[in-house]
This record gives sequence, structure tokens and C-alpha cells, in this order.
Amino acid sequence: MGMCFGNNFMKGGDLLMKKFIALFVILAFSVVTAFAALVTEYQYVGGQYSNGDTNLTFHVSTLDLINGVVGTMSSGGFHFATQPADNTARLATLTDGIWSSNGLTVIADDTDGGVPVLVVEYTFSATPIYDIIIFAGHDGDGARGWINCLVEVNTGSGYTTLMNEVKSGLYGDLPAAAVSSFVRLYDSAQAAIATGVIGLRFSFYDVSHNSGASFFQKYDDNTTNPPLNYPNQGTILKEIDVYNTPPVEAGCVYWTVY
Repeated sequence: MGMCFGNNFMKGGDLLMKKFIALFVILAFSVVTAFAALVTEYQYVGGQYSNGDTNLTFHVSTLDLINGVVGTMSSGGFHFATQPADNTARLATLTDGIWSSNGLTVIADDTDGGVPVLVVEYTFSATPIYDIIIFAGHDGDGARGWINCLVEVNTGSGYTTLMNEVKSGLYGDLPAAAVSSFVRLYDSAQAAIATGVIGLRFSFYDVSHNSGASFFQKYDDNTTNPPLNYPNQGTILKEIDVYNTPPVEAGCVYWTVY
């Protein structure tokens, strides 16, 4: 095997140790045949918000496909407390390559009803997509640090589901104060998760309810928060990174640490 150099790659053994220490989980999902190898991996770390993404396995990047691209909000919206205050600047924050230290950036809307509360689209020339990483963080009780998202892809015939419930935890999880988190969608065989892509759409769901312990609640569940309440707290999103190149160096088995 050839030599690999630089700080962008982590040896398999080191990655396993990091997985053990950070306790992040890989979940396999049952999906359509075309995307049979799709998996997600996530990390939700309490007490880490003040450090931004520095203690996460993956980091916000300025080198991804949509860096600097302002998406289109096709439905839903933002919580009124979101900073910055105008929607264009809010959308720009999602792809600016920075983990904002502002604890109110960027909050998906709070809406009881079990439907997506923020839907953002990105379009580009036809390209393969290998990797999608969504970052979030909550400097309060952690309840807004979870991520739950429907990811759809357009390859020329309109949007179809790539994966639903791309989420950074298990339903029923309790929040940890001040969290940093991410969820990553990729192919376990290190292949493209979709090819000829001209559009990506992210539909974010509310993740918890502002009553009781504010556990991670499924978007369409209105039975576990009496009296019959859907989740009504939106994620505090930090970044969306999309990569159209493989996440490994040719000839190496090292995962890229973005």
C-alpha cells in the first residue's frame, strides 16, 4: 500500500479509538436498491459547544461543493430569534464554512404539526455526490442540538428521497447541556451516493418539545409528550457540507477528516 501524507486523513485504528472515545454510532438503513449501501453516522457531544466543532470527528469545511452558495428556502422558515435577522443572510450562514459562536445561529422554525419546518434547496451542474455532513449545536440545554432531516436528490426528473430521518441520535435520547453534533450521510462502500445530481433538498423537522425533559422526539409523534404534542423545537443549524469527491485518498484506507 502506498504512503499517505498530510493531516486530512486518520488511520483506521485511530478512527476506531476515536469512535470508542466519542461514542458515535453508525446506523444502517433499509433503502431502495439504488442506494442500498447508504448509511449514516453521527456524533452528539455534551459540554462541547464552546469549542465549536473542534472536538467533533468531522469539521466544518470551506472546500465542499456548496461552500459560499446561498440556498433557496422553498418552504418553512426560521425561529424569530435567529441571528442574523434576514433570511438571505441566514441561508448564507449555512454554507459559509464557519461554525458560528453565536448560540442563536441558525434556528429552524418552531411548529407543532409533524411536518418539515425548514426546507432548503441547492442546485448546480450535474455532479456525483459522495458525502453530506450537517452540523448543529446548542449552547443551552442541548434540546435543539439534534438533527432530523429528509434528504432528497434531483437527477433530472424531479426530487426523489435519498434518505428520510437522517438523524443525529436515537428517539428518546435525553439532551446534554451545551452540545456540538453532526450527522453524516454516505455510502459504506465509499461509492457515490448519487450521480448526475443537479439538485439537493434538505427538509428539517423539529426535534424536541419544550415540556418535560425535552427528549429527542420523532417528527410525526404526538403521543409521547402529553397532552398529545408534536415536537416543536427546531434545530440550531451550523453548516451543511456536500462533497462531490470520494472521502478517501486513492490507494489508502484512511477516512478524510474534513
